[in-house]
Amino acid sequence: MKRSQVRLILFVLVLLMAGWALYHNRIRTSAWLWHLRHKAAVVGDFVISVPGNWYVQSLGGGDQLLVRLDTADRSDTIRVKAHASIAIVQMRRRLSNQDLEWIASLETAFLEKQGVQPIFRKTFNLDDAMIMCVGGGKPGPIGTYDLEPISWRCAASGGLDISFTASEPDMKQIWEIISGIRKKS
Repeated sequence: MKRSQVRLILFVLVLLMAGWALYHNRIRTSAWLWHLRHKAAVVGDFVISVPGNWYVQSLGGGDQLLVRLDTADRSDTIRVKAHASIAIVQMRRRLSNQDLEWIASLETAFLEKQGVQPIFRKTFNLDDAMIMCVGGGKPGPIGTYDLEPISWRCAASGGLDISFTASEPDMKQIWEIISGIRKKS
């Protein structure tokens, strides 16, 4: 075989391996590229800081889905580790604090009806908005995870609907993201 043919074969093999590696890591590559171009995700009048270990996908209409690429679950078992995700959707209207209380009571009643115990509530006061969250529910039989994820539903007085699912080790970073939501200046 000629030297030029060997080079061509090696070049094609390198291209194929590089293509496979890029395809295999396309989500991580896409997340890396997103973070190079953006400092934060924007939904309606709100800015959401997104850590580097999160992938951001547009849901259309300005709504965003954030998915954690890794997990803080470091247990020794070999079962699947659940990855946290946050859906952030702009509501059609702004909500008052009274509306938030009403939504939280509806969500609490829904979880109670499903037999969820305990039910948690968490409130964040932003500069000129409030976020109220209710959670504790299991999302249903979605897999055999090492640690079962917990579902939460939040609403912001500025008109955001936030739903997320995460296992306990990932909750710290979830709360950092939610408490870091700010109004656009």
